[in-house]
Amino acid sequence: MDTAIKDGDFQTNGSGLPVRISGAQELLQRVMFRLTVKKGSFFYDQQLGSRLYTLKGSYGNREALSETAMQMVREALKPMAEVTPLGVRAGMTGPDQLSLTVSLLADRKQMELEVLI
Repeated sequence: MDTAIKDGDFQTNGSGLPVRISGAQELLQRVMFRLTVKKGSFFYDQQLGSRLYTLKGSYGNREALSETAMQMVREALKPMAEVTPLGVRAGMTGPDQLSLTVSLLADRKQMELEVLI
């Protein structure tokens, strides 16, 4: 069980108490955390995070970009044995924003999440 995080802060309910999450929600939050934190930026665990931020400004071949992103996703999620990355699709959501749709197998279910860079 964990506390839900929203917009970089603890999510609270109507009473102002932290929202608790578990199961697939908790797993997806951990995945999202690993993919969005810059690798090496957390003092206590330099291996935590991903290198996906280095793809910012990449506008080349989407297929090659997706393959590179997939390698980085595998690297970031390697410590999470309960999660299997299945694929990554790269796309642009704005003039300077890369969108990665990450497909994965977690909690015995196929799931997708979007990472914006």
